[in-house]
Amino acid sequence: MTDDHATSALRWLASIDPRITAIRGTVPGAAFLDLQAPPGAEYRFRLLFYENEFTLAAVLSREPDAQIFWHQQFERLGASSVDPVEQAFRDFALDLMSHESRIIQRRGLLFHRFTCEVRRATGWERAGGRVLALRTQFRAPVIEGRMRVYHSPPLVARS
Repeated sequence: MTDDHATSALRWLASIDPRITAIRGTVPGAAFLDLQAPPGAEYRFRLLFYENEFTLAAVLSREPDAQIFWHQQFERLGASSVDPVEQAFRDFALDLMSHESRIIQRRGLLFHRFTCEVRRATGWERAGGRVLALRTQFRAPVIEGRMRVYHSPPLVARS
C-alpha cells in the first residue's frame, strides 16, 4: 500500500511539473520520494508514505546521508478513508514546493526546535507545526550559536 502511494505521488508530481525528479526509496514500514533540491537550496523535501500516514520532511542537501531535521505528519486518525488525508498532504506539499521557504533551527539547553516558514506576499508565515527534538536523542545539524536559518527557493512555479 505504501508503494501505491509513492507511485501515485510520482504521477501527481509529474502533473505539476514534468521536470521534477525524485529518488525513490524505502525505510522500514514506509516508502519515500526524495525530491531534488532547487539550485541554491540548503535542504530538499522528502515525502514519506506509511500505511495510514503521510509525512513531508526536510533533509539537508549537502549531506547525502543526512537525517530528517524537520517534518509535518498527516495521519488518518478518525477519517473514514485515507483519501482526504492524502489530499491535505499534497496541498501542503505543493504550498511548500511553490514558495520560497526557510527552516529555523533554535538550539536550547535540552531541545532543538525547528520551524518551517514560507514567504507570502505579506511576509514570512509559519507552515505546519514546530518540531521539538530532545538533544540527547536526536542528531540535529551542528550549528554555531543558538540559531541557524536554512533557506530554499521554490521548487516549482506557482500555479
